[in-house]
Amino acid sequence: MKILLRLLPAILLFIVPESSPAVEYPSWESYTNSNGITSIAAGPDAVWFGTSGGLLKFDLRLERFSPGIITTSDGLIGNGITAVCPDGYSLWIATKKGVSFYDPALDLFRNYFPGESFTSAGADDRSIYFEAGGYFRVVDKLTGAVRRESASRMAELLPASGTDTFTWYGQRASLGALGNAAQFMQLDDNNEFFSITAAAEDGKRVWIGTDKAGIKIYDKFTHGFSDAYAGPRETEVTGITGSASHIWVTGGRYLSIFDRAAEVWTGRRFNSSLNAVERVDSTLWLGTSSGIIITDLSGGEL
Repeated sequence: MKILLRLLPAILLFIVPESSPAVEYPSWESYTNSNGITSIAAGPDAVWFGTSGGLLKFDLRLERFSPGIITTSDGLIGNGITAVCPDGYSLWIATKKGVSFYDPALDLFRNYFPGESFTSAGADDRSIYFEAGGYFRVVDKLTGAVRRESASRMAELLPASGTDTFTWYGQRASLGALGNAAQFMQLDDNNEFFSITAAAEDGKRVWIGTDKAGIKIYDKFTHGFSDAYAGPRETEVTGITGSASHIWVTGGRYLSIFDRAAEVWTGRRFNSSLNAVERVDSTLWLGTSSGIIITDLSGGEL
């Protein structure tokens, strides 16, 4: 097992003293610090990293990071990225200042909803959904039409079938399944108040990460909920991903690992806060407050 810690270089802003009123100094928005990884998502040819200072790309075919960081100077609507959502070979990017659609082949941006701050993103076959605290912005991928939907209008029951594949998506106090339509159900029973921060599908179960209550497990056949009492190590969950044998959960400075066969939790503590996790084949990517941790799982599960 090999672990590589990649600390991304911070770009420093130097203050130049004013020497003459006749001299004009340009203002650069691209002076950012990209060390803080906020989200990770894998596309067919790249792993994308949203950061507090722009967008990073790891090329899976070349097995290396693309040079530089993509920022507002390149057309991105905002440098503070909160979520990245692949759409084929393209990418949707939710930020604190709006939404960007990025076509890497053309190196082209289209920007939506300027001035609005978004916290998360999800997708189905037809639409992209962006949450902005109590309401959603929806973009139709086929027509490009956009609309606004209140969270209450999306409060429907989840599908009864457990065989369909959905993108599971959370908002405050609700769990959603994005299949042919956005469908949500209330989750905060027993007067618990929390926000859903991550979700991952596991056969008949959905693993649901929360900001205060650790892991909730939803059974798609019985429609019942249970708690993962033995894990994770932190009650605030920031990311979930899985394989046929394990589930990995990030929260605080801990990576919690659930062995499916043994039904046992283990964990590992890191020096930085873990904000996101994604698995691509035999590689586990961890986004932290100080960079990216790349873990090779080919020699055995971490």
